[in-house]
Amino acid sequence: MDYNPTIVKSLSDLPTYVQDSIKNHLLNKLGNDFYKLLTFESCLVIDYKELVRQDPKVLNYKWQVPKYDLGFYIIQKQTGINYCCSRMSLDSSGLVINNIDFPSYKINPQSTVFADLTQIKKTSKKLGFNPDNYAIDIVDDHIVLKFTRTKRSKYIEYLEISAHTGQKVRQFKVTGIIDWY
Repeated sequence: MDYNPTIVKSLSDLPTYVQDSIKNHLLNKLGNDFYKLLTFESCLVIDYKELVRQDPKVLNYKWQVPKYDLGFYIIQKQTGINYCCSRMSLDSSGLVINNIDFPSYKINPQSTVFADLTQIKKTSKKLGFNPDNYAIDIVDDHIVLKFTRTKRSKYIEYLEISAHTGQKVRQFKVTGIIDWY
């Protein structure tokens, strides 16, 4: 398929009613303080008629094709978050189809508080994980630093530490084929 949606690099290039919908929704979910941390990355504007013209199989999709697919990110270097992104999508009326994954301040009132990376790494090391090898994820309304370790090639163990509190969110194992390549 050769369809390429229009890429918008500034929120101000979107219709005013879409800008208002985005802002109101993000403020309601994230709160004012987290909203201020967000940086807009880009928006794909999808022309549904053109998409269907170029790929008629779109008519068989079991999900709603959005008109606007927006990306946002935050950076909190003191916590080791060099880049954490999330997307949201809206229909042509500006109604949310897929919500942004960043923490809801109503569920996690500490969503704008960030622990020090040194504290998080100490917790990781204390629990037997390499403190210098982690990924960023969003779990249960927390941005987490996810550490991993492999045990005798039998399973991978994960440790998720909240970037907000510095406390362990969960620790779990995944078994299966891990040396398949």
